[in-house]
Amino acid sequence: MSEIIPDVNIHFRSGSFPDNSSGKLEIIPSSELIPSGHLLLSKNEKDNSPATILESSEYTEVSTDGTELFSRSYGYPRITFTTEKDKSTAGVSLTPLVQVAKDAMEAHLNLFPPLSGEDDPDIGILQKALSQQGIVYGIDHQALDALLVKLKKSAQPQLQQLIARGKRPNHGKDAFIRFEVEIGPLPGKLFADGTIDFRERLMFVGVNKGELLACKVPATMGKPGTSLAGELVEATNGKDISVKVSEDTCYCEEDGTIRATASGVLSVVNDDTIRVSSKQKIDSDINFHTGNIRSQNCVEISGTVHPGFIVSAKGNVAIGGSIQSASINSHGNIVIKGGIVGKKSQIRVQGDADIHHIENGLLAAGGNVVIRSGAYYSSIQVGGNLHCPENVKIIGGDIVASGSLCCGQIGSSSAEPLSIAVGIDPYRYRQYQDLHKEYQILLGETQEWYTRHGRIKQVSKVVLAQESSLVEIEKELSRLNLIPGSPANSLGDRNNFYTLASITVHDYITAGTIVRIGNDTMTVERDMKSCILKMHSTSGAIIVDPL
Repeated sequence: MSEIIPDVNIHFRSGSFPDNSSGKLEIIPSSELIPSGHLLLSKNEKDNSPATILESSEYTEVSTDGTELFSRSYGYPRITFTTEKDKSTAGVSLTPLVQVAKDAMEAHLNLFPPLSGEDDPDIGILQKALSQQGIVYGIDHQALDALLVKLKKSAQPQLQQLIARGKRPNHGKDAFIRFEVEIGPLPGKLFADGTIDFRERLMFVGVNKGELLACKVPATMGKPGTSLAGELVEATNGKDISVKVSEDTCYCEEDGTIRATASGVLSVVNDDTIRVSSKQKIDSDINFHTGNIRSQNCVEISGTVHPGFIVSAKGNVAIGGSIQSASINSHGNIVIKGGIVGKKSQIRVQGDADIHHIENGLLAAGGNVVIRSGAYYSSIQVGGNLHCPENVKIIGGDIVASGSLCCGQIGSSSAEPLSIAVGIDPYRYRQYQDLHKEYQILLGETQEWYTRHGRIKQVSKVVLAQESSLVEIEKELSRLNLIPGSPANSLGDRNNFYTLASITVHDYITAGTIVRIGNDTMTVERDMKSCILKMHSTSGAIIVDPL
């Protein structure tokens, strides 16, 4: 080594050992086991050859004057040397004797056979290495003894052997509602294997007066853990939920039971609102013969809702036909077997929506949305996830979802670019858009005034007020965090920058599509096939992974 790096002295022994673990004899380079603080490399200043720079690594550090390199941990060193043009760099990569996991909850041992003339490592050295890493809890002393014996007998390296484990915290579970009646599948529900349940939901579940509908399972308290350093690791408690019931149901806080106070049909909205109501059935279209429908109950319509008509219900709404430039409002969930067509079509639902297709319409849902055939030039606002089968196309329009989106194709080369925002609080996003719109209007008016009058000393009081408003809007925009569940004014806070929401594309997404995930935006530069767009967990930027 001294011939390769003439101006550097090496202060540890290197060697090798035979390795037959793979069934084929190989000679593996190795070194002596050195302690923490050991001098590894030093500069030979008497040498007149070009200077080599000493470089630190994860387990080594360079002296302040740059002439010496020391170890920061017990381990096995190997020298590294690179030359680029006029620059030479020397360092040491060190395999630590004790390697602590990033979460400080596990420690592994790396043991190599000793070099010729070197003593076998003993329990005292291992204990010193553990102590230096601050490990005092969860040490498996029997495993330490067994590894030393195994190393001596086999003369083979013992790598990544678990020898200490902390006690992980047991986080509490969130409260939830357990239903005692069969409510059927929920639209777009994710299975454990990541696939999506596209079965049709049960819309009108009959229940009797006094029947037990559901029970609230309370949140549980978390139990703290202990780190390898013996320090307490805090646990999070489960989150509570508020149970919302209608006048035809009652909730007993003492035992968490929810019962029907009248016979009727059950509506479950967003997993936390339970309602029992009567069912109104209309075996025809909604037109001039029926008039508008305004009901305090659930409504089932076998036909189509014609242009200009309104259907409003406190419970679930099921429509067997289509919606043609009509308005539908539901405090429950909605299923539309046919299409939603026409610029005046507006569908507003507090719960979930399951539709066939939508064209030139508005759909606003507080829960999850399933679109089974396609969405074209429509505005879609979703309080949960938007899920479509793999053959569904979304072309034109705009989509805002608190959760994730999955579909087959997004955008088309022959259509206007589509705007998609996921992992977004819809209310804050509207606020964000309104602020941007107001900012652009004020900016245009002030610029127009200065274009007419120039930079004169006597500026209009109106313009001064507008400039002050511009500054305030800039401050609001710089603080407004769009990620659901985060504090409203926490933009820039590292604890509130990340969202798990994603966009899954089974076929392709078209160039020009404008994508927002949380607080980051991007414009798709080229057509991309079978991919997932999501947020990077460290940088917060949008990244694209293959599906």
